[in-house]
Amino acid sequence: MSGVREIVIVSLLGFLTTSSSIVGAALGLFTPLSRRMLACVLAFAAGALISGLAIELAFKGAQELHKQGFNANAAWSFIGSGFAVGSIIYYFTSLFLDQKGAAIRYPTRFREYALGRKQKEANSTIQLLSKCDLLRHLPPEEVERILPCVRTRHLDDEGSGQAREADELRTNY
Repeated sequence: MSGVREIVIVSLLGFLTTSSSIVGAALGLFTPLSRRMLACVLAFAAGALISGLAIELAFKGAQELHKQGFNANAAWSFIGSGFAVGSIIYYFTSLFLDQKGAAIRYPTRFREYALGRKQKEANSTIQLLSKCDLLRHLPPEEVERILPCVRTRHLDDEGSGQAREADELRTNY
C-alpha cells in the first residue's frame, strides 16, 4: 500500500511544480502588469534560473573534484572560493564600468551617475580655487555660491592666441 501512497505524493508534487508554469503563463496573458511589476517578476525569475544553474554546476564540480581525490570539504572550499572570486571580479568590474559611464544606459542610474560626476567636478574646481590666495580664506558657503560662475579653460602648450599676439607685439617694439 505504501507504493501507491508514494506514487500519489510524487504525482501531486509533479502536478504542483508544473502547474506553476501554467498559472504563471495565464496570469501573464490575462492580467495587466505595470512595467515595474513586470521588471520585478522577470528579475526574480532570472535570479532563480541563475541560482539553479549555479547550484547544479557547483554540485557537478564538487563531484568531479571528489572523484579526483579531494575530500568533500576541500572540494566545496574550491567551489566556494571560485564563486567568491568571481563575484568580487564582477563587482569591481561593474564599479569600474559605472565610473566610465556605463550607468548612463539605465535611466534609473543616470541621475546617480550625473550627481556623482557633478560632485567630482565641483571637488576638482574647489581644489583649484583653494590655490588662489584671495579665495582660500572664503567660507565654504561662499565658495559654493561662486562655483556656478567658474568656467574652466584649457590653454595649449604655446598659450592662447591672445598671449601669442601680445608676445609678437612686444618683440616688434
